Amino acid sequence: MADTLRRVTIWLRVIAVLVLLGFLYVGVRQLIDFYGNKTGVSSERAIYDYFAALSAADYDTVYRLTATDALTDIYGRPVTEAEF
Repeated sequence: MADTLRRVTIWLRVIAVLVLLGFLYVGVRQLIDFYGNKTGVSSERAIYDYFAALSAADYDTVYRLTATDALTDIYGRPVTEAEF
């Protein structure tokens, strides 16, 4: 009886540790995703950088952040950085 109880408590401890590790993993992933969107390369950060460069007249950065297929003249030719 004591041996069975000891095995059950060991399994309960193992399961509890695995659940805690799962919670820790989920928490760390959410923190990485949250701060990655705020400080890393993300669409939100790119939009902020684009308008900050536009307001500061930093046209090199604006050119770099604009999609290349959107950089065409009225005839459909690609616009170079010098023309931009």
